[in-house]
Amino acid sequence: MRMISDVPLGAFLSGGIDSSVIVSLMEQHSNHPIKTSSIGFKEVEFNELPYARMIADKYKTEHHEQIIEPDSIDILPKLVDAFDEPFADSSSIPTYYVSKFARENVTVVLSGDGGDELFAGYNAYPKFQRIQRYNRLPHLLNQLLWGRIHDCLPTRYRGKGMSYFLSLPRDSAYASQTVWTQPERSRLFRKNLRDQIGNYAAETYKEDILAASTAPDYLSRMQELDMRTYMTDDILTKVDRSSMMNSLEVRVPLLDHEFAELSFRIPSHMKLRNGSKKYIFRKAMSRYLPQNILEQRKRGFGVPLKMWFRDSLRDYVHDHLLASSSPIGEFLQIDYVAEAIRNSETSHRDLNVKVWSLLVFDAWLRGNHSLTGTQR
Repeated sequence: MRMISDVPLGAFLSGGIDSSVIVSLMEQHSNHPIKTSSIGFKEVEFNELPYARMIADKYKTEHHEQIIEPDSIDILPKLVDAFDEPFADSSSIPTYYVSKFARENVTVVLSGDGGDELFAGYNAYPKFQRIQRYNRLPHLLNQLLWGRIHDCLPTRYRGKGMSYFLSLPRDSAYASQTVWTQPERSRLFRKNLRDQIGNYAAETYKEDILAASTAPDYLSRMQELDMRTYMTDDILTKVDRSSMMNSLEVRVPLLDHEFAELSFRIPSHMKLRNGSKKYIFRKAMSRYLPQNILEQRKRGFGVPLKMWFRDSLRDYVHDHLLASSSPIGEFLQIDYVAEAIRNSETSHRDLNVKVWSLLVFDAWLRGNHSLTGTQR
């Protein structure tokens, strides 16, 4: 049904399970080779092109691929303008470029979005399931114990993030996955911004969703939360804006309402089983995909920010965020911004999503001059 089209049609092919499944099933319903488009990076850790080629070869697609370089960050002001908000998901860059690239050959593409939400494919699910299941100490004791550990650990040390989640109420800890935690935001925001925001926090909104859920278990409640927030407000928004910028229509077969409703009836232990994510989906699709595609670790559509920010884009970060002309000084504590940048450059943890969010906020403010110039 999603392949009905009067214009050239193809597929995004990342090399992950979801997009590979879409391509394999499209091939069964087409009399012509499927046109596939893939984006990769020179950094091996983030490059999925070999997996994409494997699927392209298996199903004899008309395959096209492109490498993204660090100078792709030049598209940031254009992306910020198109999103019309400080949208800080760095994968909007490869999504924009794969859409632009695909549009050279097709007008409509199918993507694999939705599979992680429907079948528990995110790496965070087993981690927070363990927190909810095994962290049985009273909350006040956790607050004292893990809160003290969190306060004592330097930001750049591994364990800092986990100790924070362990210090929170175990049934709602998943709602506190944010780029900047509440303690960090209290240091990051200038007083005038804190006063305007007051006690409102995104965590509160997400905690309410978890608390109101009627799902039978914690994994299902986490999935519901992601479907109602992350999937709609991030994943699908990113794909919609980035593709429309390039006059490309993207369809998401895995989010067909009948298929989604079927997935809701599958017990959660068949989705996340003994640490194996998307267990039943992998089993059902094993007849179509090579074993190494099925067994590869979850990568996501990530960007090698850590390598870029420590090398070719280091000056870009410093020039934009630490310059006296940066408009973020109206809203954020520059000393803490500088500390966050230093931590990202020396940390054992990957803190670069924080730096990326600052760059997006800076670009958004520069494009909205009327918002700056407030009293400090």
